[in-house]
Amino acid sequence: MQQNHLDHKEMKIVGYKDTFIEEYETLKRAFYDYDTSYILLRYGCLDKAEKRLIELEMIVSVDKFMNE
Repeated sequence: MQQNHLDHKEMKIVGYKDTFIEEYETLKRAFYDYDTSYILLRYGCLDKAEKRLIELEMIVSVDKFMNE
């Protein structure tokens, strides 16, 4: 099985409540898990992930989230 190696800027997970921001492969769609209080966003770039989180009213901005 061949893996696609994406640019670092294209591989982000933005978590919420249990603060984490990590890299991930194949970034395509949002995945929700309210039981564990985090949102895994699979998008091509952090800007799209940030926009989606703001739409979901989870964070005001990624910068603010990262500094909490």
